[in-house]
Amino acid sequence: MNNYNACQKLALLGMDILLLVELTLCVYFSYQDKANMPWLFLRSYVPLCLGTFLLFRFIIRRLETSEQSEQ
Repeated sequence: MNNYNACQKLALLGMDILLLVELTLCVYFSYQDKANMPWLFLRSYVPLCLGTFLLFRFIIRRLETSEQSEQ
């Protein structure tokens, strides 16, 4: 699926922005406890990141047009 329609492109842009916000917030909140920062960061960011990828993968596939699925 190399050709994205306009709705899929907007969804990808939204996913990118959401991932950057998640990354920023997870680093900020995990920095509060410097001794446990790596553990807190991974414990909070990895589930959020996986959830975001799975959600947007579903959304992008739902926004796929019939012409794209034929290719």
